[in-house]
Amino acid sequence: MNDIDSVYKRNAARIYRMCYLKLGRREDAEDAVQNIFLRYLRSNVEFASDEHEKAYFLRAAHNECINIKRTLNRIGRVDFEDIPETLVSYSDDAKPLETAEILRRLPQKYREVVYLFYYEDMATAHIAALLGRNESTVRTQLQRARELMRKIIKED
Repeated sequence: MNDIDSVYKRNAARIYRMCYLKLGRREDAEDAVQNIFLRYLRSNVEFASDEHEKAYFLRAAHNECINIKRTLNRIGRVDFEDIPETLVSYSDDAKPLETAEILRRLPQKYREVVYLFYYEDMATAHIAALLGRNESTVRTQLQRARELMRKIIKED
């Protein structure tokens, strides 16, 4: 098994940011990170490459957020805090999301693809595989997200 400390340091910030964008609450994102790493510790996953490791944890984050949302919907909690101007991250070297206010205004499906494309530097083919969408759908969503972001910037 990979050294858990180094795996955690490489992936915790990206998992947290993705979950924070999807869930909207710091506490829920922290729970997701913890759940994902607990599941990883219990597994015997060996990574073939850095890209495989990154894809594994982004997919795990995506799935964990779906599970958390289902749980929150089932218990009736619909308490979402506003995303702060800059997202807090687990590490100092993580890229801050300086456009958090603009991202917050985008529909969830656009927010995901923008985050993965610009902040995780993923290709549209990888994003499509991760989210279970067609690659052309991802490209269209990126284009529409850019148009919406331009409108949001012009409004302010």
